[in-house]
Amino acid sequence: MLLIVLSAANVHAQTTSISNLSAPSHALVGTDVRVSLTVEYSRGYNGYWLGIAIVYQDTSDFVQGTAHASPTDCETVTGQYSNLAVCGISPLKSAGSISVTFTLKFHVPKVYQLSAFALIENSNYDAIDESVSERGFTVTVSDKLELDIHTQYPVVVTVDGVPRSPGSVFLQVYPGEHTISVPSTVEVDTGKRLRFDHWSDGSTSTSKMEDLSDDAAYTAIYVTQYRLTLVTAQGTANGDAWYDEGSSAEFSVPPAVPMSGILGMLGGKFDFEGWYEGGRSVTSSNGGSITMNTSHTLTANWAPNYTQPIIILSVVCVAAVGLAYYLSGRRSRSEVIPSTTHEKPATRQAEQAMPSGMFCIQCGAGITGDSKFCKECGAKVER
Repeated sequence: MLLIVLSAANVHAQTTSISNLSAPSHALVGTDVRVSLTVEYSRGYNGYWLGIAIVYQDTSDFVQGTAHASPTDCETVTGQYSNLAVCGISPLKSAGSISVTFTLKFHVPKVYQLSAFALIENSNYDAIDESVSERGFTVTVSDKLELDIHTQYPVVVTVDGVPRSPGSVFLQVYPGEHTISVPSTVEVDTGKRLRFDHWSDGSTSTSKMEDLSDDAAYTAIYVTQYRLTLVTAQGTANGDAWYDEGSSAEFSVPPAVPMSGILGMLGGKFDFEGWYEGGRSVTSSNGGSITMNTSHTLTANWAPNYTQPIIILSVVCVAAVGLAYYLSGRRSRSEVIPSTTHEKPATRQAEQAMPSGMFCIQCGAGITGDSKFCKECGAKVER
């Protein structure tokens, strides 16, 4: 069998057409590059050949590789066409289609401009010019792999410990193990951030190690989150956190909070009055929920309640006044009515202790001589 010869006289109006051409745009040096296509042919008379091949556009030389076809496989190629991307078929019918798969090999990194050719040869192996069809394509061959990591701005992707520019990353890397990582959260602006959820391959760790032997692409999936900020001068607010976009955030504070110090000990407290955002009332209940389609800052308003301290202090004041009045009255009575029970013994002791003729036992005035009465108070002097 003699394969494709591109210069020959016109004989008949045989035709071919190439469709469904599939080829990778990038490939690694020394790896298999598979190119598939479909050839439609007509007027392939008995004894004619259908020739299909992959050639370099600049030299028209055949590309190194092998070929297989269906439903009729390629004839065995020997000699100068061995190990080349050439397929020769003797059609079983005068018209039909053939699916061909080529496995190509490239050993030098460069951009290869290639063409897929199909034609019909007569029984003398002369190509019929009118039957020639061609489809061009390009394969970029390098000694590195293409690593494409998709993510949204401003996420920073780190590859093998090197942070890249924010957003998606396209790199050429050597085959082997490579570590890819992204941050768990990324702040977009005040009250808005991105939360890492998972990779496109299903893994949920922010860092992944991949042993690459071919081009690879990964997408980091992030979820937008908004912040609910709760501001309160009293008590502790529950619900201040980040929430996924569209989710419902629940928040609450106690309905009342004790005052500090003596007022708190007496029952003073702050009563909750309502939640407000930007001066607008959100709810008068101490607890509620809000849909997080944007960030929110809610402020709790409180009113002081002195009712219990006032009651207690009023009772204490009344009791204190009553006690003071009672004690004052008792003191007055004790001063007006001397107690004779205690006075007589004291008088006797004083009489016994005071030398006769010296002092009056009643008023303390001096007594001289044999006076029987005190000159100051008139008390009888007993000796």
